[in-house]
Amino acid sequence: MKNNIERRKKERIELKTVVEVLRMCDIAVMTGKEDVDVTIRDISTTGMGIEVSEETSINRIDLGDNLFIRGCIFNDNIGFLSSQKASVVWKCNNKFGLRFTPELDINLDGIREMLIGGSYRLLH
Repeated sequence: MKNNIERRKKERIELKTVVEVLRMCDIAVMTGKEDVDVTIRDISTTGMGIEVSEETSINRIDLGDNLFIRGCIFNDNIGFLSSQKASVVWKCNNKFGLRFTPELDINLDGIREMLIGGSYRLLH
C-alpha cells in the first residue's frame, strides 16, 4: 500500500519546474562510499528531497547515512549548500529525504530570491 500522507510541517519549495541542470548537487556519503550526483526535488530551511537518476548510485545512499554536500548548482547560484551536512531520514526507490544538520542559516524568502527567474511552486 502506498502511503502519501504529508508529515512535514515546514514550508518547502518544489523544484520540478526548474530545469534539471539548475538543481544538481554532488553529495559525498560520509560512510566512505563513492560520491553521488543528485537532483534536488524540493527544499526548505530544514531539509530537501533529492532524486538519484543513475541506477548504480541508488545503493550508495542508505537510510541513516550522514551526507556532506560538496556543492550545488542551484538556479545558477554555484556553491549554494556547499559544505552543508545532512542525514537521510527516508528512502523510497530512487528518492530520498534529507534533514540538514544544522538547519540552513537562510530563510525560505532567501531561497525564493535565488529562484527568481525560474519557475517554482510553493508547497505547505
